[in-house]
Amino acid sequence: MTTYKDLKSVRYIESIINYAEGLLNLNFKRAGNNRYSAYCPFHPDNKDSFRVYVNGKDEVRFHCFGECKVDWNIYDLIMATNKCSFRQAQQTFSDFLGIKDFIPHKGKSKNIPDFEQIEEPDQSVDFAEPEELSPKIICALGEASIFYNELLLNNAERFQKVLKYLSRRGVNTNLIRKFNIGFAPTLKDEKYLGRALIRNYLDRFNADYKEFYSFSKGGLVRLLNDGSFYIQFIDFSMRSPFTTNYADYFAGRITFPIYNIDGQVHGFVGRRLDNRGIRWMCQQTEDTAITTKGWLYGIDKAH
Repeated sequence: MTTYKDLKSVRYIESIINYAEGLLNLNFKRAGNNRYSAYCPFHPDNKDSFRVYVNGKDEVRFHCFGECKVDWNIYDLIMATNKCSFRQAQQTFSDFLGIKDFIPHKGKSKNIPDFEQIEEPDQSVDFAEPEELSPKIICALGEASIFYNELLLNNAERFQKVLKYLSRRGVNTNLIRKFNIGFAPTLKDEKYLGRALIRNYLDRFNADYKEFYSFSKGGLVRLLNDGSFYIQFIDFSMRSPFTTNYADYFAGRITFPIYNIDGQVHGFVGRRLDNRGIRWMCQQTEDTAITTKGWLYGIDKAH
């Protein structure tokens, strides 16, 4: 009888490569004995950083040595692409191979938590000098603050729940304009799919991928291929690598720009509309130029 471990072993490496090429629309090139390389389908890649290798357990693995830095097996790729369970991924690949005596593994893959399962961390209060950001990152942050603010105010009917939420807390339209408060549509929004900001600047990114760098280093986008809750929102039907595997970092949250004393946007804080999971969220500081230390909301309005 054939097990799920057999199907991801080096014995089936040629079939694994063929299936992955069709699944991800890739063209792997041989790079050595049981080694292949291709451009990573999960992020903008100008170096063939998506590699296939065989580990010490004779298991065929996929690894991105570029921005993703994630290791996968064939089942992981099928689950991410087809939005299916671990058991379904096993059955899909065994059907592709035409194996009739296959015995699927009854266990579960790595648990992917939802927001409600994530505890809100405590953050200490201390004093720190604000970090200096590059002009391009400051520009990207400023553009994002204006975009989200205009998106909210110009789509009052669509985002009625957001405006009602703010109104219940004493935040009217004048305050929304004054503090440049906005909203980033959710990942489940049928129109924006959590990529409103990325889509707005997509032509610019496609023309010069370096433009995307300022938004990425500015903590405005999220790489979905990180083994977390967000992996289910990877969408290979989108043609651009900027929309396939990236989404707006604050998707599903009200956005509050953080200004420095000179009136420049230096970051964001996001708030969920409900009280489940992490309600308030600052930007990611790892792998970005953002630091949340030294932030003081409304300092630009002080006299």
